[in-house]
Amino acid sequence: MQISIFDIILFVMIAGLAYIDKYLLPKKLQEVKADLLTELEKIKSIYSKEQFIHRLQFEKEFKIYLELWEQLIDLKTDTEILIPIGGIFDPNEVEGLEDEKRIKKIQESYRQVSKTIRYNKPFYGEEVYISVEQITNESFGQLLQKVRPFKSRTDPYIEVEERLKRIGKAIYEVERAIRSRIQNMGKSKLVG
Repeated sequence: MQISIFDIILFVMIAGLAYIDKYLLPKKLQEVKADLLTELEKIKSIYSKEQFIHRLQFEKEFKIYLELWEQLIDLKTDTEILIPIGGIFDPNEVEGLEDEKRIKKIQESYRQVSKTIRYNKPFYGEEVYISVEQITNESFGQLLQKVRPFKSRTDPYIEVEERLKRIGKAIYEVERAIRSRIQNMGKSKLVG
């Protein structure tokens, strides 16, 4: 039996592959695995920070919406009773005192809503802000009409009813915007 050059080359190749398979490949795989684990940890860290910030933002915004919603309902109610349609008055109150109490009540409600929207404007959705502005403008307009009456071209009670309809529509828009914002924040949390 004679050994040919082909046999020697084949032996060297098999020995080389065995060496690579036994020593070099596992070492290279371990290096790649370590690099991948390092990258994975970096990604997890970034994701964890983003999730934390997202959670804080969601909690802050949700808290604002809870507070704001309650104040908006109070403002709407106080606006509705500012000029009671159908003459609903407390018979034990003098008319001027009754008006003064209603005016003070709506002024306080208006101040509370205005304060909440001013102090928290950067922390909640733009569409919510726009609808809240409409409610405060309409309520303030009603307050001004009561405090500094001006001649109207239409029946004042029809004007009040129209204003209350606009406030009701704006309240609905705030509710829709808040729901949409909360739902979208929840979805982005799942995707993020």
